[in-house]
Amino acid sequence: MTEAPQRFSISVSNSVLDDLKERLERARYPDELEDVDWEYGTPVTILREYVAFWKQHYNWNEVENKLNELPQFTLITNGLKHHFIHKRSLRANAIPLILIHGWPGSFYEFAKVANQLTEPEGNQQAFHVVVPSLPGYGFSEKPKKRGYGIAEIAKGLNKLMIKLGYKKYSAHGGDWGTLIAHTLASCYPSECVAVHITSILFPPPSLWNFPLAHLKFLASSIFGAERTYGHEEAKRLERLQTIMKTEMGYFHLQTTKPQSLAYGLNDSPIGLLAWILEKYHGWTDRKMFDISSDEAKEIIVTTTMLYWVTETIPSSMRIYREYRDKNIMTGSLSDGITTLSSKVPTGVAFFPCDFPPCPKEWAECYANIQRWKEYDKGGHFPGLECPDVLTSELREYFDLPVVKNEFSA
Repeated sequence: MTEAPQRFSISVSNSVLDDLKERLERARYPDELEDVDWEYGTPVTILREYVAFWKQHYNWNEVENKLNELPQFTLITNGLKHHFIHKRSLRANAIPLILIHGWPGSFYEFAKVANQLTEPEGNQQAFHVVVPSLPGYGFSEKPKKRGYGIAEIAKGLNKLMIKLGYKKYSAHGGDWGTLIAHTLASCYPSECVAVHITSILFPPPSLWNFPLAHLKFLASSIFGAERTYGHEEAKRLERLQTIMKTEMGYFHLQTTKPQSLAYGLNDSPIGLLAWILEKYHGWTDRKMFDISSDEAKEIIVTTTMLYWVTETIPSSMRIYREYRDKNIMTGSLSDGITTLSSKVPTGVAFFPCDFPPCPKEWAECYANIQRWKEYDKGGHFPGLECPDVLTSELREYFDLPVVKNEFSA
């Protein structure tokens, strides 16, 4: 007998909120250098503005009530209780779609998109939308033993979709969601029959599996990326190298000693806010997502709150260590998963302020690319930055005959 999903509502106690208020009042700010802007991390002046907004204008109870308008549930799969939004469409031809967030994200990232996808105008494609909180994030249960990485998360999400009654479904993801969606396509192609991603995180082609593509990759180090891959791809690879040097400090910390970092972030709300705010500043399109605006402050403080009230910043960061440990054991990237090839139709949307994509030729080695769309605005969190654009992109991709055929077969 299949266990039925249990209805869920967010309810944060007053004692948690009172404790948070006291901590914000007693916050101790560090000094900072003159004229460094964001080069050393989140500036104290910006953080003080956000904390003032948090204390004086932000209303968690209003946000909680708004989030509780979404149909939320919990269900145990793969040994852990998963929290998720499940919003079904009334359309007979609706496509089941799971939307998968990354770090420092949450189910909140797709709240607007979920509503738009299930309730389209006219004859636009409709979707049955499932938005999980990843294990160890938000209101999902935290893994208690090491080894619960991308492969185990994908296993749990596949079981979740099956338990919800979807024999075939599709997946969209960014950040860790990209790797999880690709894992679903690679390991469960009979159930996950179409994928769409925004963070294009495929490694250089291996000599064993893709000898010609690998030789071309080697040639790029001798003759230069521009001569090998072309001007645009060379610019992206150059920008990616810059990002690896200047923006990946968090990654090295979270892949090595996440527990030591967790003490400070779990104990200090301003420390947690500064850690998350830095990522939103660095990874969003600031021409359309002005972090000084009240709208951006509301989004970033809500994201911080979802980690704070659930005390999941420690568990959310451990996925990085699991990733590293599997790399050491397998000598490959991303839990050993992106070295697997998938024949499942895959759509790609590149937003310019996201991490630069790998060359398209690399992606084509690992995935069955059916759509590669490059936008002129947007960043790492399109569901928050430009939900209308992401919604249209998903509809256009799933309107392709090669994709629709997967659900009619």
